[in-house]
Amino acid sequence: MDLDPDLIPLYLVLAGFVVVLISDLIGNTIAFSNRLVNAVVTGVVFTIIFGGIAWYILNNVTENPVPQSQAILVVLFGGVVVVISDLIGNSIAFGNRIVNALVTGTVFAVIFGAILFYGILPASA
Repeated sequence: MDLDPDLIPLYLVLAGFVVVLISDLIGNTIAFSNRLVNAVVTGVVFTIIFGGIAWYILNNVTENPVPQSQAILVVLFGGVVVVISDLIGNSIAFGNRIVNALVTGTVFAVIFGAILFYGILPASA
């Protein structure tokens, strides 16, 4: 399946948003009592899941697949953004796990989308 190379950042942000929701709910289940541990657990779970999805998205480009080092950089940078987003989400809505996941996902989508959109972290070949 060929993906439109111009829409790769959008694909990554949308996939990342869904993965953040899932990984934040998993992180909240594993470590909900401590905000920092919760954020780190969410970041690790996100990096593991998002790594496979981002690899698929970045390697199914029409003609030029993204180099592996660049794909790894996108995934690791996404993990760092998730930890920061989760700390913000935990500060805003720590009492409710679902609202916490939605806030974290929204903050992630805004930050990660801006980073990819403005070319701070290139996501295409």
